[in-house]
Amino acid sequence: MSLATPQYRLTPEEEESVYDPAEDTFLLLDALEKDAQVIRAARPMVVLEIGCGSGVVSTFAANMLDAPCCSLATDLNVLAAQCARRTADLNHASLDTVVGDLAAPLQDRLFGKVDLLLFNPPYVPTSTEEIAGCKEVGRAWAGGINGREVLDRFLPTVPKLLSENGLFYLVALDKNGIDQLLKDNETCCFWCKPSSDSVSRERKILSARANHFDVYKAITTDYDKNVLPVRNISGPMVVSVELTYFYILSMDQLQETITFHTDLGMSWKDENMGWKESKFGGTSKVVIPSSLLWKPDIYVMS
Repeated sequence: MSLATPQYRLTPEEEESVYDPAEDTFLLLDALEKDAQVIRAARPMVVLEIGCGSGVVSTFAANMLDAPCCSLATDLNVLAAQCARRTADLNHASLDTVVGDLAAPLQDRLFGKVDLLLFNPPYVPTSTEEIAGCKEVGRAWAGGINGREVLDRFLPTVPKLLSENGLFYLVALDKNGIDQLLKDNETCCFWCKPSSDSVSRERKILSARANHFDVYKAITTDYDKNVLPVRNISGPMVVSVELTYFYILSMDQLQETITFHTDLGMSWKDENMGWKESKFGGTSKVVIPSSLLWKPDIYVMS
């Protein structure tokens, strides 16, 4: 089922300086919805949008996750921060806004902690002078030479902000020189090629994800938790069982009963879940929700 676009309302004063959601906004929402299952499975605890404008993107992300998390957004425009908070309230979402340049106000505190990072930057090619001279809503789209000046200031901070499983979504324009942008920032994080679902006539959604996400998608795409995870289906499945932390709660000698607490640990080799580390930036481990995995049916009988 498609997720609803958040309701929002700009006051007459805000209409002169806050970016009204447009095609690029909705392209970003579509990309988030397309990856919703993967994003939710990662259980992001910290979500950060840079340049939140009306707050529609941050609010959409918060409602899409439908789980407790810290949702933050920054904007240079005080009115945009105000509008974003109102949009969140209108849609029963939680959002804290901070007025400041890009991630500067939060960067030190969020070092390595951002699980989902979102940025629809000013990307329209203009002169450098136009960035500084822009007033009102023009600041939301004036990107300087090649539309990259604001973006190029921000990209070096991305690997500092992203958590180990962090995911970054970025809106870019063909005129920004996307191929060169990716090449210039190839060490920033693991960039993914834009899919046909995240491309309009001139705009593209670029995503950069920690290698863990690509491992996750590679090994779960055709994985069936109902199939015994062995290559030789007629062979045995070895499961090691261990009782740990054995603690007696009570003992009744007359009834000959004993009540105790223990932890049951199980381990086995899942032969359907593997990857070549060299193909995923040397990633050697990844966390996957247990609900997606095959598990043995083991019962404790008294």
